[in-house]
Amino acid sequence: MSEKHDDDFAPDSQGGWEEPEPNPQRAVVPAGPPSEVKAVASEFSRFFGALWADTRARGLMLVSLFALCGICALGVYLISFFNSGDRANTARTTPTSAVANITPNATANAGGNGNTNPGGGTNAPSGTKAGLTANGTAIPPATPSRITFGTQSFVVETIAPDKNGNVKYNKDAKNTAFWFNGTLVNYVVGLNSSVENKQIFDAFKPNDVVSLDTGSGLQRYRVDKITQVKADDTSALRNQSTPQLTLVLMGESGDSRHLVTAKYMDEGQPNVLNPARYPINLEDLRIRVTGDLLVPGNTVGLATGKNYYLVNVELSNTSAQPIDMAQFFTELVDGNKTRFALSRAAAQSGGGRGWPQGGVLAPGQTVSYSAGFEVPDTMSGPRLEYRFAASANTPSVAMVSLPYSPPQPTAAPPGPVPLAADITIVTANLVPESNELRIVGSVVNRGTTQVQVSLKDVTVSSGGVSSALTNAIPAVPWTIPPGESLAFQVSFTRPAGGQPATFKVLDQAFEIGGL
Repeated sequence: MSEKHDDDFAPDSQGGWEEPEPNPQRAVVPAGPPSEVKAVASEFSRFFGALWADTRARGLMLVSLFALCGICALGVYLISFFNSGDRANTARTTPTSAVANITPNATANAGGNGNTNPGGGTNAPSGTKAGLTANGTAIPPATPSRITFGTQSFVVETIAPDKNGNVKYNKDAKNTAFWFNGTLVNYVVGLNSSVENKQIFDAFKPNDVVSLDTGSGLQRYRVDKITQVKADDTSALRNQSTPQLTLVLMGESGDSRHLVTAKYMDEGQPNVLNPARYPINLEDLRIRVTGDLLVPGNTVGLATGKNYYLVNVELSNTSAQPIDMAQFFTELVDGNKTRFALSRAAAQSGGGRGWPQGGVLAPGQTVSYSAGFEVPDTMSGPRLEYRFAASANTPSVAMVSLPYSPPQPTAAPPGPVPLAADITIVTANLVPESNELRIVGSVVNRGTTQVQVSLKDVTVSSGGVSSALTNAIPAVPWTIPPGESLAFQVSFTRPAGGQPATFKVLDQAFEIGGL
């Protein structure tokens, strides 16, 4: 049988992280009854013994006893009936939030009324609402199921602190991480302090990427700080003010423990289609598409029906070794899956920066180039797929989606296509202890000018009544430069129930249901 290990989410009165063992010296032997009790018991025994000896009184005693039992049974039934009615009514009327919430004493509340189950999910009471929705689509609970550091992957199990702040976990579980139920803005995930897990913590470096699979999709974080804190200091674990991930090594001996803090990042992934202007990490390289341009062929001397298409990219060497730029591979794919190879002439047209023919990209260096392609007027949209890889043989490929409309004969030569701000909701939940609606999301500026977000641009309303903004992280106003993203957390007073609320950022609106 595997050992169950205790760890404290909140330190006990002695300041330690371990649950104290009972003290056998405190055991008390119960004393016998006092002499007065013995005397009363003797008198009761003598009285009822005399009644039982009388055959006429014996029948009366039996009838009275059965009547008393019937009255007690009826009373128990009535009490249970009324209590069950109250529970059913509560289940029908108590709203359930879409996700778990951490309370001030660190005990988790699954959906407001749910109970944590061994598999890490929540059991909502029968008859409760299904949770929050955005534009008619349910927002799934962002409960983590797997965490990945590089090539290391761990299944995530849920642990919930008890009323004293203690948590129990399987110390011998291999390839298992433990999520502190209710930490949904700053995800707190622990690993037991095995030799292998200590090596993982020792190997962490700033800017390492950590991936967290959740009920609302894959969330990615970049390591920001690697620190040690006192064993009784849980402030970093309780902080739910910033979208991030906190990793803790649980069960360490001594008076300190290791923490790794990783910031939430809005970045693309290799081998999946990403929006323009998302930075995409390809092992030792990071690429970001900064713009695109169609150059009409008649302006650069091409034959009728031919054009140049440019994609401007920013390349960064994130490794400690130089990278050979002569190995770079790039291509363009249109809506009909037609592939177009790199054209160095196209890369220098229309003000293009050209494509590298050789040389090295030094560690930490960032450069900008233009990938150019010769394309026909008949190239199909409505989207193009731009691809880049460090070499033609690498499995990691950056794939970027670019909106495209074929040129019209009478239309003026189009310039770069400006892209608007893109708003995404990561989580939305009701916070019972403060009676607020909390929304976590991101704003991506996919345009060519900076985006300004003021107080009047971030609103929640229901039935024509606006809810007050009670907190915003970072503080409003927000400024997002071109090609950059901003992760946010906003809290509003809870809208009146019974009808959906509208959450609006700039010109994009989301209908929040389940309130």
